Amino acid sequence: MISKGMTILLLPDETWTKSERIYFDKDTICIFFLYLLVYLRSYLVYISIHLYFGGVLLNLKQLYNQLNQAIENMLNNGLEARDGQEELMYDVLHAYETNENLIVEAQVGIGKSFGYLIPGILLSKITNKPLVVSTSSIQLTEQLINDIKVVEKILNVPVESIIGKGMTNFPCFNKIYKNNLKGQLLNEALNIAYQGRTKQKVRDTNLKWNQISTDNCILDKCKYKKDCAYYEMRNRLKTGNQYIRLGEYKPKVIVVNQDMLLMNFKKNEQGQKNLIYDNPCMLIIDEVHNLEDKQRANMTNSVNSQITINKLNAGLKRIDRQHRYLKYLREIDNWFEIQKKDAKKQLHLRSNGLTTGRVKVKYVTHHQIKRLIEITEKIVKEFDINNYRLFDQRPLITDEQLETASNLLSILKKLQNNEDKYIFWNELINQDQIAISFCQNSIAQTLRQTVFDTNYPVICLSATITNKVRGKDSYHYIKEMIGFDGYEEKIKKNNFPYEKSKLYIPSDLPKFNEREDSYYKAIGNYIFELVSFNSGGSLVLFTAKEDIIGVYKELRKKELDKTIYIDDGSKSQYEIIEAFKKTKGVILGTGVFWEGIDLKKDLLTLLIIVKLPFPTIDPITKYKISKLNSTEEVIVPEMIIKLKQGVGRLIRTTQDKGLLVLLDSRMNKSIYKHKEAVLDALPIKNMIDEDEVKDFLNNI
Repeated sequence: MISKGMTILLLPDETWTKSERIYFDKDTICIFFLYLLVYLRSYLVYISIHLYFGGVLLNLKQLYNQLNQAIENMLNNGLEARDGQEELMYDVLHAYETNENLIVEAQVGIGKSFGYLIPGILLSKITNKPLVVSTSSIQLTEQLINDIKVVEKILNVPVESIIGKGMTNFPCFNKIYKNNLKGQLLNEALNIAYQGRTKQKVRDTNLKWNQISTDNCILDKCKYKKDCAYYEMRNRLKTGNQYIRLGEYKPKVIVVNQDMLLMNFKKNEQGQKNLIYDNPCMLIIDEVHNLEDKQRANMTNSVNSQITINKLNAGLKRIDRQHRYLKYLREIDNWFEIQKKDAKKQLHLRSNGLTTGRVKVKYVTHHQIKRLIEITEKIVKEFDINNYRLFDQRPLITDEQLETASNLLSILKKLQNNEDKYIFWNELINQDQIAISFCQNSIAQTLRQTVFDTNYPVICLSATITNKVRGKDSYHYIKEMIGFDGYEEKIKKNNFPYEKSKLYIPSDLPKFNEREDSYYKAIGNYIFELVSFNSGGSLVLFTAKEDIIGVYKELRKKELDKTIYIDDGSKSQYEIIEAFKKTKGVILGTGVFWEGIDLKKDLLTLLIIVKLPFPTIDPITKYKISKLNSTEEVIVPEMIIKLKQGVGRLIRTTQDKGLLVLLDSRMNKSIYKHKEAVLDALPIKNMIDEDEVKDFLNNI
């Protein structure tokens, strides 16, 4: 094994062109080799010392032997060592051995987390460097900690693990004392804080989380830092493996969500202090199909209409006694209103798509945008003048108010210039607020330069990242979108008995033209009948919240003896799932419910997908279409990836069995151009007709 810090001299080979080759006479060559021998004699001593003290001299044979022993230990601990899982373990070690990035699809049920945790922890033990694992959600990070505890038993090695979370997930002593909590509430709050329990671990309390959560941490300046769980977590994220005895370090796993991972790379790029240990033995990115959206969110700047108007108004009231700028504020507010009305109109017109909420920015004339820039520049100038502290008095304008005005000016100027490197869009926050956002379009390039250009291997995993291209499984689309630089491995397939489950596509489905009562009534009837037959839990997946509300109104008119849980934003996914498990009722969900749900056996026996999850043609999708010069090469792969994620909710173990239902009328047409791609993507192939549905559901 060669150290990553070693420089290797490479002589020209036959791949060089004739003009690039260097020619030497015989005397020169002899002198050169004599010099090389003398030089290497001393250099080899240096290499040996460097490798030894750098801790990178690995006995790869020994490492593979340890992995083989771990696989044997899994069997001894009553765990099933699956073929795909074993292959993944060896793939991970090979990626480290070659110091190359790897992308691989590992299907549901192969034991993906063990597939990378076991070799990763072995590497952490040998290299004395942490293993960093990044997932797409906090829920998945919590699950990984449980998996690490199992791996400890398999390897018979104690492992230090730490979950990285945002500050709002932690209790804050400053906040507790600031809110003047009394009696039992104060005792509860302090108990949570001293125990370091995060938001996900707090149950059965009279406290509201925002009463005690961290929202403005001052870190080193805080007098409570010695007892603060957030402060401790931040420090542990940046430290390496703990020294436990002579020549031995405790392996360490750092688990963070993708948001924190990408923020860490962003800080490094800007020359700021890192959030996470910056030289791990390896980085694992699980659920990598979410990485593009996470990075886009990380690079997005937004102005909120209501917040902007309120802060500008508050600042102007302090400095504008003659109300000279009041008419300017009205002009800005009118522009926001124009954007808000247009966004509502665009969203209403959308139909067959998995909506992101993003719509194009309403065009205003060159004269209008110029006028908005002029008046905003005047406000920024006035805010800047009044932002200075005079003697010991507070400035009239706060930093936050100045920043708000400056952000508005920035987005207006970028809109005016319409620079090719930016994408702009509007997004409704609620009926009264809109966010106007922009982001650099170079997502793939940024990820390639930051995430994938490191001195350690990066392993990218997901259960659903390939698409069929000319009849073969291909990673092309996901690699293109995230700027992946490395190699790929074949799909790690599960051995689930999908043939025991069934697929049902009703023959007479209503066509979706627009959101109208007749459509919701017909879909509601299908859902009602199917759910009534089903003795287990049911999940209905939608592509828009408006459709959930429309169908829910119809279901409420019927006498359904099942509890209905709707994803309307009032409760979190976790709260809905936990309540659902107790009743095995019906979930009407969208968004996050298409993935990350693990409901085994009779908890979920019926999965209904109302519409194929094609992405809406929003500003970001339009950019990707222009990049690939093809609409089909964007919307079909994205639809298939999302569809496979949704279908993956139904069968989670080898014992699971269920009914998959598609209620999209396009699947009734034999000539529908994407029908073959959809059916090919579904692991459940056995179709049944209407007469067989009731019997099948009754006998699951």
